[in-house]
Amino acid sequence: MNKKSLVSNRGLVLVLAGAACACSGLAAAATLTVTNTYQFLDNVSANSAGLGPGVRQQFGSTCVVLTGNPCTPQNLANAAGTSGTATQGSVTLNMSFNAADLTSNHWFSTGSSALPDGQWTLSMSNGGDVTTALTPSLAGAQLIGFAKQARMTAGGIAPTFQWALPSLSGGATIDGATVLVRDLTDFRGNVGVGGLGVASIIYSNRALPASTTSLTIAQGDSHFVAGQAFQLGHHYALELQLHDTRNGLPANGFVQVLSQSRTLVDFTLSNDPLPGPLYLPMANYANPVPVYQFNGVPVQAGEQIFIDPTVAVGFDYRTKAGDPNFASVMLPTGVGDGKYELWLWDGAQWFDANQELTGGQSFSFAAGGVSQFRVTGIETSAGLNPVALNFVTGLTFVADGEFNGSMTPLVAEVPEPSEAVLLLAGLGSLLLWRRRSGS
Repeated sequence: MNKKSLVSNRGLVLVLAGAACACSGLAAAATLTVTNTYQFLDNVSANSAGLGPGVRQQFGSTCVVLTGNPCTPQNLANAAGTSGTATQGSVTLNMSFNAADLTSNHWFSTGSSALPDGQWTLSMSNGGDVTTALTPSLAGAQLIGFAKQARMTAGGIAPTFQWALPSLSGGATIDGATVLVRDLTDFRGNVGVGGLGVASIIYSNRALPASTTSLTIAQGDSHFVAGQAFQLGHHYALELQLHDTRNGLPANGFVQVLSQSRTLVDFTLSNDPLPGPLYLPMANYANPVPVYQFNGVPVQAGEQIFIDPTVAVGFDYRTKAGDPNFASVMLPTGVGDGKYELWLWDGAQWFDANQELTGGQSFSFAAGGVSQFRVTGIETSAGLNPVALNFVTGLTFVADGEFNGSMTPLVAEVPEPSEAVLLLAGLGSLLLWRRRSGS
């Protein structure tokens, strides 16, 4: 299947971020070399890291340097007076310098998946010198889905992350993986260089085997960016990149990537012991109030789950079409007066169920459960900050299946299963804990 049939053009916007430094004072035009060209299909999940979600084409060169300069480390002098375009047929796009990339002299362009998928001619100029190079084509590129069941199974300062691989179609393969960690409190670009409005990368572990589905990140790990380390209580995004490569081998950079997906989920580290795996959410910021989305979390009938999130006064809880309904809910203690109001959906609007819920006590919905419900009554004086992961909600589901639903904070005012799952939802951090019976 051709990649263009997998996505619509709607909402796919050309992104041209950053600009080259047009510096004066160069004595003469410097000869350029352009190598390490690439082009791949990129599928980005909803996220809180500042990356535009959706499917797009990415292309460019990670080595545009003045003659004699090495590709790495990056030297900002290579961008002085340099500019570029990418042309394919009648389409010409501007190239941008990626000042946030500390490992290469990287120029790029990004556009919708509806762009032509042949080779692009990159024309880079500096003064009177113009150098051209061709990217590879996107022939054979297939959409790669997002990682599922992303979870943290050990916390503290040395967390362990696990995930499941997506189903593939159209001849796509997963040939390797990359794991990044982004600091959700720093949007200046990598350690302050550049600043593209994207959360800085503090950890980068590339060219992992295709079979990789877990990783422990300990303090002192050599893949941390120099000067970086985990901090307790800090808010991060884990970025799981899955690559379909041109040579069938794990990719250490863009050159060999044909198609990739990027699944970004939020987490916060604490020394508190984990009661079980904490399933991590994708944060959808399409609207002013974020929606925390889960992907492929396995649940069983009778299984209890617990879910958390400006100051929140309530939450909406929803399953996704095809998920089992919520069977029960248990809200946390210690938030305000610990008393909450339950609202149900009649198919057209919310209505007050006239049911007071008490923190720490489980409430069962009617037979068959509900696909959505609302909880209000959190006092503004409680100062509930969705980032703080302090609204742990217990849910159960009526049947076995997967939970792909969401939790949305209400900032002006705001499950029937056999095992236990803990969701901790936060503005930038939402986790789901699933406790297996007998464990």
